[in-house]
Amino acid sequence: MALTLDQLDRTRDLHGRIKQHLLRVECYIDTEIIQIAPREPVYIDERWHDRQALKRQLMLLDQERRRLALAEEEKLQGLHHRLLTLWSRYRQLLV
Repeated sequence: MALTLDQLDRTRDLHGRIKQHLLRVECYIDTEIIQIAPREPVYIDERWHDRQALKRQLMLLDQERRRLALAEEEKLQGLHHRLLTLWSRYRQLLV
């Protein structure tokens, strides 16, 4: 049971660090987008393609964040299920 609790803690810690890293990258890209403010175009915005590429990166980060959240939830559900099973076995041994 202690091993399962330790796995839960390590999984939460790992996913927390990954989420924090994704947030840092997302903030960096948002800053880049803000710094590429459109100039007064005569006919065409020269930085449009740069902004679009950064926005695509943000969309990919969002997809990765959703995938990570789903993986974390599945892993935590499995660990919780195992913990409940161990707990019920432990209670049966006491009776």
